Amino acid sequence: MSAKIDRLAAVLEEELALTRRLLDLAKDARAAAVSADPTLLAQIVSEQEENAAKLEAIEVDRAAAAREVAAEAGMDVSGRIKLAAIVERLGGEPAARLRRLGGRLRAVALDLREASTRTREILEASLIHIDGFFNVLSRAQNGPGAYGAPRARRGSSSEAALMDRKA
Repeated sequence: MSAKIDRLAAVLEEELALTRRLLDLAKDARAAAVSADPTLLAQIVSEQEENAAKLEAIEVDRAAAAREVAAEAGMDVSGRIKLAAIVERLGGEPAARLRRLGGRLRAVALDLREASTRTREILEASLIHIDGFFNVLSRAQNGPGAYGAPRARRGSSSEAALMDRKA
C-alpha cells in the first residue's frame, strides 16, 4: 500500500510543481499585457499551453494513482475518486501527507484561477481600448476634410459666376 500512496503523493507533487509554474506564467502574462509586449505574451501563452497539456496528462496519472490507492483501501472505485475520501479512509501519517499535498495544490490552483482571471480582464480591457481607438481613427479618416472622406463636388465656373453676380 505504501508504494501506491508514494506514487499518488509523487503525482500530486508533480501536479503541484506544474501548477506553480502555470501561476508564475500567468503573472508573467499579466505583466506582458500591461507592458503591451505582444511578442513576450505570445511566448508565454505558448509555454502555458505546453504546461496545460502536461497538467492534463498528469491529471490522468493522478486519477489512476488515486484509483489504485482507493481500490487497495477497499473503496468503491466505480465513480470519481476524491482525494478527501481516500484521506478519510486511510487515516494516520499517509492521510496527513496526502491531505497536506491536496491542500497546497488546491491553494495554488485557486491562486492560478485568480491570476488568470485578472490577466483575462486586463486583456479584455486592452482589446476594448484598442477597438475604441480604431473606431475614433476610422471616424477621423472618414470625416469632413479627411483623406478618406468623399470629396464635395465642385460647381462649374458658370455657377461661381452666377453667385458672384448675385452678391
